[in-house]
Amino acid sequence: MNKLSLLLALLGCILISSVISETNFEFPAQACATSVMTNIYTGCMAAMAESIWKIHQWGEDTAVPICGNPCIGNLKGRISKFQWKWDAKFHCTNKGQGIIGESSALSRDGAMKGALENWMTQASQAGKISVEDFKC
Repeated sequence: MNKLSLLLALLGCILISSVISETNFEFPAQACATSVMTNIYTGCMAAMAESIWKIHQWGEDTAVPICGNPCIGNLKGRISKFQWKWDAKFHCTNKGQGIIGESSALSRDGAMKGALENWMTQASQAGKISVEDFKC
């Protein structure tokens, strides 16, 4: 399949998913289309992490269903060197199984986004997930 037909299929899936989706998940079409054209998927993964992060409230062992994939996010606070820090973990039970994304940051948002990006990067590099797994 050439890049143009892959891009058209991607856009078709996005249009369908926006009509039938039950959540406010927004597939990052522009970032992922650019990734398809350049074969560099880090921008797409970061944009998907941002979209996933936006639609959930985070806490301890928060269930995060993403396009039918059951995932879990975990966020905890602690004091380190007289500063409050947030530690986040993210994993999915059937996609990228066994891979846990982790991150620490001064903000809740930064920690969770970092954990999502870390998980997506590790899982995609291991060949356990692809962009298609997050089209819904």
